[in-house]
Amino acid sequence: MSDEYKPIRCDLHSQYELWIIRGQEIKLTWDDDMGFTRIERVKPIDVRAEIGNEYLYFEDHSSISKRIRLDYIHRATPIS
Repeated sequence: MSDEYKPIRCDLHSQYELWIIRGQEIKLTWDDDMGFTRIERVKPIDVRAEIGNEYLYFEDHSSISKRIRLDYIHRATPIS
């Protein structure tokens, strides 16, 4: 995993914010800190900038709060 943050497209950032506002669950695919690809159903709760990086904060299926760097996300799709 690269330590240098790579900014994401503005339309993706806006999409995360829209899902947060709507309380929309999403299927999220990302690389974790160990470099493994993860796929989970999550509820996004916030997008924050911290020390030069941007993060998606979310709750997993057990309602545990987690965060992932936005540039580690491969795919996010809404769950109907």
